[in-house]
Amino acid sequence: YRGHSGASLNSELEFDDLVKPFPKLKRYLDLNTYAFADAGIININSPNESLRFSNLRADVGLGVALNVNSWGSWSDLGKTIIRADFPIWMNRPRADQQFFQFRWLIGVDRAF
Repeated sequence: YRGHSGASLNSELEFDDLVKPFPKLKRYLDLNTYAFADAGIININSPNESLRFSNLRADVGLGVALNVNSWGSWSDLGKTIIRADFPIWMNRPRADQQFFQFRWLIGVDRAF
């Protein structure tokens, strides 16, 4: 999981219209729901070796992003996004994991 270069492809398909939990709080909060797919490779060689890339790694799952548009009386704080991603399938899981398994990842703001 480390290297000096790599390439990735990330995609999201939002389906926000199906989930509207905070209609009266839209000024402050907004919830986005999406399906995602990620794939990538990274170089696995040392700097003094010829360029070699890892096998492709990929995952597919569902996610939610809570957008905090306004912090009310703490108005100096800017917009914040709190994400929860659930990659359900991975093409190369660790030896102690299954291809289809419940996994989760929490993040603040978008990483791309």
